[in-house]
Amino acid sequence: MRTFNVLNFLQRAGALKETLRAGWVEAGIDNVESVADHSYCCAILAMLFGDLKGLDTEKMIRMALLHDIHESVLGDLTPTQKSKTPQSEMAQLKAIQEVLSSLPQNLKAEYSHLVKDYHDQTSPEARLVAQLDKLEMAVQAVKYGNRGHRLRTLSPFLHTANSEISDPDLQSIMSTLLDRAT
Repeated sequence: MRTFNVLNFLQRAGALKETLRAGWVEAGIDNVESVADHSYCCAILAMLFGDLKGLDTEKMIRMALLHDIHESVLGDLTPTQKSKTPQSEMAQLKAIQEVLSSLPQNLKAEYSHLVKDYHDQTSPEARLVAQLDKLEMAVQAVKYGNRGHRLRTLSPFLHTANSEISDPDLQSIMSTLLDRAT
């Protein structure tokens, strides 16, 4: 095995542990989750639903772990912030390459391909992971609601998730979450 800078990659990827989810901060939620917290829960969901649906579970877990890796460089941008930055897609690609730069070429290519698949939604796994990303956000919104935050603050997150989930099994879970939030 050729040596590469494991510590450099770990430091860059590990920055997600200290990158707070900007949407929750912007909504005035206290003690918010980090991007790493979110990615971990997405990976758990990917493992579960990949297995349940007979998809490529390993691919889904890797996608879930990597889907926000660019945020270790750029920070977590809200959809509003992204729309104000027309170069955001190019910035994301550059940030992904920066994070992966210390990896061996084969891993860099593999991980880049997974992130591209996720963002382009070219595989069934990518489409499901994108929906799991939204479901995890809705689960987190309900958790914050249970901590006493007002529904008015959380409803945009729940409605966004609900509008972007099309898988029938995930829609059923989303329906339960919406019932719990009211």
